[in-house]
Amino acid sequence: MGPSTPGLPAEAAAWLAEHARAVWREALPGKDPECGSGLFRTLRAGLVRPFDAVPSQLSALGANHELWLATEGAGSLQRRKLALSGLTDRFARILVSAEVGCSKGDPGFAQALLRLLDTADRTVCLVIGDSARTDLALASHGSWPALHICDPAACAVDEPGVRHGRGIADAAKWCGC
Repeated sequence: MGPSTPGLPAEAAAWLAEHARAVWREALPGKDPECGSGLFRTLRAGLVRPFDAVPSQLSALGANHELWLATEGAGSLQRRKLALSGLTDRFARILVSAEVGCSKGDPGFAQALLRLLDTADRTVCLVIGDSARTDLALASHGSWPALHICDPAACAVDEPGVRHGRGIADAAKWCGC
């Protein structure tokens, strides 16, 4: 049921497929569980889209910067969501935690990113993200400034080099370029 995930043990894949069939049999009694699962995937894919301002904000930021994306999750899932959102072409490089081999919040991710930056003769101007656990940890491990997307009035994060803003548009205020 659904696409296979490379590297997933056959026993785990079989369990997940049977679990999905059981869920759809319960959700749609008397109907084909494969049909329910396929319909759900189709409908969900149609709902993947960026917030309205994000494409134009990325374009504005990308006018003076080469944008790289670090994302947390399985490569196939993250890349599919980016493709469905229409944002893939906004980024010169996309780094997915599962492909790097560790979480964005792990020091190893920053080390891998530093190696790639060195090879590409690039530096980090600003890490932008909404997760203190992964995005701000990545910035900290790389000694890079960060913009935390949050409600600045309510945010409890108080770390050196971290600014707060409501969206990507706030990056222009903190960019050191």
